[in-house]
Amino acid sequence: MKEAVAKLNILLNRDHKHSLFFLLIMTITLSMIETIGISAIMPFINIAANPDVLSDGYYKLLYDFFDFQNSSSFLITFGLVLIGFYIFRALYNIYYWYRINSFSFGMYQFFGNRLFQSYLSMPYKTFVNKNSAVLTKNIMTEAQNLSALIQHGLTFVSELFTILFLYTLLLLVDWQMTLVLSLVLGVKVLFLTKILSKIVKKEGQNRSYIQGKFIQLITETFGNFKLIKLYGNESEVYKSLAEMNQKYIHSSIIYGTINQIPRGVLETLGFSLLIGIVLYILYGYDDASFVIPIISMYAIALYRILPAVNRIMISYNGIVFLQKSLDIVHKDLTMEIPKEGNQPINFEQNIVFQNVSFEHKDTIKILQSVSLTICKGDRVAFIGESVIKHADGSLWVFTCLCQ
Repeated sequence: MKEAVAKLNILLNRDHKHSLFFLLIMTITLSMIETIGISAIMPFINIAANPDVLSDGYYKLLYDFFDFQNSSSFLITFGLVLIGFYIFRALYNIYYWYRINSFSFGMYQFFGNRLFQSYLSMPYKTFVNKNSAVLTKNIMTEAQNLSALIQHGLTFVSELFTILFLYTLLLLVDWQMTLVLSLVLGVKVLFLTKILSKIVKKEGQNRSYIQGKFIQLITETFGNFKLIKLYGNESEVYKSLAEMNQKYIHSSIIYGTINQIPRGVLETLGFSLLIGIVLYILYGYDDASFVIPIISMYAIALYRILPAVNRIMISYNGIVFLQKSLDIVHKDLTMEIPKEGNQPINFEQNIVFQNVSFEHKDTIKILQSVSLTICKGDRVAFIGESVIKHADGSLWVFTCLCQ
């Protein structure tokens, strides 16, 4: 996680960081809204179950300040305010996720454009040593995966703040019960994270490798379609494609399945503990009425906290699964590209090449020791000896003087 943040800090510009800061403020606000929405249920249930609480404490202060005539009018007003608050919360959630999606998909456009620009700026010798199918995959797939990684990161932070606020609220309600629940759930989350993240990271690396080979095979197949029809090896090409596709699907299935494991485990464990606490109180005191508001509060809080923990684990696994995309984009956008001069060159007398050699790879020389003089005007002179390597491996040697 720390390495991913460091690489993103290098890739993002100043405007993107400002947008992230604004989203962070929105995230904290959303977490506070979620906490208020859950904590407000407890007093509402408490007043509905026992109207006498309006005669003491903060309830009485509100009752007297707004000059309510009876407990029913207070409860009705309280309920209407809660409904309005929940409508506001729903609208804020919609706007928040709109901004999150706008930012993450804007990142896809940004990284895709930068990768394309980076590849166009490559020297020709560097470009010919690259596989164009892999470069295409990086622009179309890895840039999109990186935007998904950023969205996972924003979701991670959002749910983390929600859990922190709700956890603080539960500590204020009953710190002993909260510590017991957090200890049991924390151990389970740590165990699931350590076990599942290793599998997810491995499958994420497999996904990137297989997807690159998959696109490369399709590109080469369509580019050499005549030769494939000539040799009649369509079945071999199809078999190779089917095997790669099967491996990619296998990695996706494992990733999708792993994301569903924490939800079932956490919800089963959390609500089982809550039910166990109720049964313990019934067994020890033969009456659970005095803790109904507290139990209701925990039930509602867990109903929000457990999905939040699950989404945090899904987001964390998503970051691990897509880590390879970040590595690829970071490597290609931070590679050094030699700057080519753009100063005008005045052609006064002639252009001279002396002992010029050219090679695509270190082991294959295309031109060797070529000397060429181009005079200003209509005269062209070719002087010296050149060696040209033909496609079939033969060497053509030229020694001439042309005027």
